Amino acid sequence: MNWYLKVWRHGFDFNSRARRKEYWMFALFNYLILFAIVFVIGFMIGLSGGSGSEFGGLVLGLYQIAVLIPALAVSIRRLHDIGKSGWWMFISLIPFAGPVWLLVLLCTDSQPGTNQWGANPKEEYSGDIGSRNPYSRETNRYNGANASEERATERFGRSANRPRVITIGRSRSCDIVVDAKYGDVSRNHATISVEYDRGSARMVFKDESSFGSYINGQKAHHSEKQIRENDQIRLGDDYFLSWHDINSRI
Repeated sequence: MNWYLKVWRHGFDFNSRARRKEYWMFALFNYLILFAIVFVIGFMIGLSGGSGSEFGGLVLGLYQIAVLIPALAVSIRRLHDIGKSGWWMFISLIPFAGPVWLLVLLCTDSQPGTNQWGANPKEEYSGDIGSRNPYSRETNRYNGANASEERATERFGRSANRPRVITIGRSRSCDIVVDAKYGDVSRNHATISVEYDRGSARMVFKDESSFGSYINGQKAHHSEKQIRENDQIRLGDDYFLSWHDINSRI
């Protein structure tokens, strides 16, 4: 269900990429909802002896109109994911072969690496939504990402003259600015404070958002939690904080 809701949250995003799982999970739940609406309408019409069909048709029509733009957006993002322009949607207008060709494209695996529409979403996520691999390429670009806690403490001790509080959010005034397309990340979503005590460093994550944050899968909403390097930090549903970004600002 998270994939279906994600498509609604990014209903006007025509510029990024969507992996196969995002597209087809949305399609599955969309058809299930349509089936449920039609079933309930038919059931109520049967109970009322045939009346109420106009209201039922109105409900069905409103849902189909509402879902049209998100469905189009995720289809275009799915084409972007395999390196195709969204204009390839029009291939379905070719009689007989067109719809089959489009279906094949929508079933094609993600294009490896980064293309003109962004990074490969399969390389950003491991498994279901909300379970990114903490050893992704972005994290591994920083050599100290897998360092021990003692090594991290030593580095923070040498960085005592740098800012000790990192602000994170969509506001341009934050130290780590999150792309505006992540609508479930607040403008001032969270802070990470680095506290020094007798030569050792302690990092504390504080959530200040409307949508919540997750530390290693555990929700931290309007609360503080001590963190260590390689902890998986997720803001909202699908923005994962890079340790490269954190360490570069401490």
